[in-house]
Amino acid sequence: MKKILGIIMTLTLCVFVSGCKSDEADKAYAVTVNGVNIVVGETKMEALKDSEYLREVNFDQMLQKNSYYQGIAMYTEDREYIGSIEVLSENEASLKDAIIASISVKTEDLSKVDITFEGVQLKDITLDKAKELMPGADGDEESVFDPGSGDYYTSLGFDENTLTRFETKRNYDVDYSKGK
Repeated sequence: MKKILGIIMTLTLCVFVSGCKSDEADKAYAVTVNGVNIVVGETKMEALKDSEYLREVNFDQMLQKNSYYQGIAMYTEDREYIGSIEVLSENEASLKDAIIASISVKTEDLSKVDITFEGVQLKDITLDKAKELMPGADGDEESVFDPGSGDYYTSLGFDENTLTRFETKRNYDVDYSKGK
């Protein structure tokens, strides 16, 4: 009887603890690209059709149902690679109707990039500022990351207190073997 009571108490505690997690940890951070608000996991690519970083992207390209596409490259006006976007297509549809799943920026010169994180231009984010913007996040002198609750992940990488890498994404279960 004590064993059964112990199991019931343990299960009750597990349910209680899992039910108490913060809603803050289960939401996307605020990001803008060229002044357009992006919520990873919700915003469609159509929102970025006028972005100067995606001038060469064919937004009418058809995508397969239940597909995850990687490597949509972002370039500055002088053709410098600054990062990429990944999208999810739940239905057979054009790229403009796909959901933005991830935004990743990696460049040595963020002064050419008009992307904000939590309202702050990426070029202005220091290690201390990243920790302020992401309370409770883990990190060291080279990176700050928030693994979220499993739905979202955000990471900022630094070189001598200068942001050089940024990624925020909505996690999806993707079976990459189906595309082969």
